[in-house]
Amino acid sequence: MVIALMLLGVVLLIASIWAWRKNRPVVVSEMPSLWQVIWRWRWVIGVALGVGSYFLRYPLESSGARYMVYGVPFMSYAFDSKGHDYVGPLTTFAIALNFATWALLPQLFLWLFSLRVPRQRHVGNDA
Repeated sequence: MVIALMLLGVVLLIASIWAWRKNRPVVVSEMPSLWQVIWRWRWVIGVALGVGSYFLRYPLESSGARYMVYGVPFMSYAFDSKGHDYVGPLTTFAIALNFATWALLPQLFLWLFSLRVPRQRHVGNDA
């Protein structure tokens, strides 16, 4: 399960970064008003999701032991049923990846919506 979540996280992070780059030429004025509000607040929403990702956790059972795993989609640290923690050198990196994944997620949803919205045309001088 941990590996499947990690792979999903990698795919979401790459897709969200790609969507962020593709969102730049969107014509905001032609979006419905609710989507204009979401577009304007997308970074605030993303940062709030990124901060909230620090508190995401799920139970996991392995070899008869029960763990509480923190970090979705990238496992950051875990506690077993006795209260022992499992923190490693990649904990900070995993927390940063979780933040980035959740902070960029609104970009992916807005890109999917923007497929129905006209794009700006760049008019250059052909002289």
